[in-house]
Amino acid sequence: MDKKSIGARIRKIRNSLGHNQTEFGRLVNVSNASVSAYENGDAYPTIGALIKIAQLGNVTIEWLIMGVDATRETLKKLLSEEELQLLAAFDRADPEDRRVILRVAESIAGSKSKDDV
Repeated sequence: MDKKSIGARIRKIRNSLGHNQTEFGRLVNVSNASVSAYENGDAYPTIGALIKIAQLGNVTIEWLIMGVDATRETLKKLLSEEELQLLAAFDRADPEDRRVILRVAESIAGSKSKDDV
């Protein structure tokens, strides 16, 4: 486990969420100094922080620590970029929005099937 690589992945997650270190620290329940130390490779996050960061970033702890995720790599080989984006959006949605997404997708797919007949 390389602290600098873990830190770079944490920074990537934080930046993708649009948070500064203070905001991100609040979400993870650590200080902004801790976030800075993680990102600079000066300290390892606690297991609790790793779990929270992985959840926030919608990544596995395996990816956060090692930089690899066999499950995601397999999906990337099997699915198109659009399908991966759709799955990621669905994963981020709350339960009610997921039901809406499913109804819309089923409606669209159903109308396409009828048009093909």
